[in-house]
Amino acid sequence: MDAELLEKVLKKPIPSPQVQIDHKAISDLILKQLGYPAAAIKSEMSNFYWRVKEIPTSIKIRGDFYGFTGWRPFVYYIVPLILLAYIAAFSWFYNSDNEVVKRQAKQIENFSEKNPKMAKKYFSDFF
Repeated sequence: MDAELLEKVLKKPIPSPQVQIDHKAISDLILKQLGYPAAAIKSEMSNFYWRVKEIPTSIKIRGDFYGFTGWRPFVYYIVPLILLAYIAAFSWFYNSDNEVVKRQAKQIENFSEKNPKMAKKYFSDFF
């Protein structure tokens, strides 16, 4: 008999409980525990601005420093560097073998215009 009763009870559908959630009460409890977001954001932002104001705008440099602290040191560095590069390139071009030969040929031509006899005597291979 107990088995039959148990079988009847198990075959009956079990009604699901009705749960109602009070969203307003839950949100009020959360706000009480966490605080109001606007006030928290304001306090964090004021703390952030206070920390940012603590950062120094300039720092004195001691010892060696590699880099530029402004546009003037950059200009003071780059102008001589460009000038030296130009002088090196000009010197390399001016002292190349082709240019030396051209200058000597020009000197021989000038010499031969002024002294044709002596130029033929010493520079006969050139003419």
